[in-house]
Amino acid sequence: MTGRESATWSPLRGAKTVSGAVRAARQIAEAAPRRDSSGEGGDFWLQMAESLIAAFLIIAANTKDRTFADIVGWVVGTHMPIEKNVGQTQPLMRALKADGDPERKAAGEFASLVLEGLWRNDHRTVSGVYATARTMVWPWIDPLVAKATSGCTIDLDWLVLYGEQDFEPIAQAELIAERAGQVDVLVLPGAAHLPWIDQPVAVTDALLTFLRGLRGTMSVT
Repeated sequence: MTGRESATWSPLRGAKTVSGAVRAARQIAEAAPRRDSSGEGGDFWLQMAESLIAAFLIIAANTKDRTFADIVGWVVGTHMPIEKNVGQTQPLMRALKADGDPERKAAGEFASLVLEGLWRNDHRTVSGVYATARTMVWPWIDPLVAKATSGCTIDLDWLVLYGEQDFEPIAQAELIAERAGQVDVLVLPGAAHLPWIDQPVAVTDALLTFLRGLRGTMSVT
């Protein structure tokens, strides 16, 4: 669909802001293999690991030439200041905090709040958070997967079809639109949760109109 022989997409795409980084970290966490969190402190580790990834995301997204592979390295390598070794992330974070651009400064302050708060914990807690985060980013340790997140060449439009009589609130469709970016939301009168069954002609017309309007050289008949 992209018309490219290969394409890349990175979680860093929308992670320059606090809300974007938090949202991207949540998506990574939700896509990770699930383990039973009902044990002692299970939810704590998951939430802390998610915040760690959000902080690393916002640092990388606001730093030139950084990719998601850097974040994987920071997590897997347990990057943090140790005695006289400040590591990689602390200088990048401090540079953002000192930046004259308000948005970059806000990004640095968010990362500082999360990371310095974490790093002040005891060794067992910090190790546990990094270990949990490692399970979330582990798929990207594969070079082929890492290569696919080295840039951001995928830029697709979305069409969300919503049945007017759907039992799910329309806020769900609006949430998809908010997260995906380039989205058309079409409400179909007389349709419920399965609009392609309730209104097959309207759905077909909507899809054809949408596909014909896509940028590029896609041919739709």
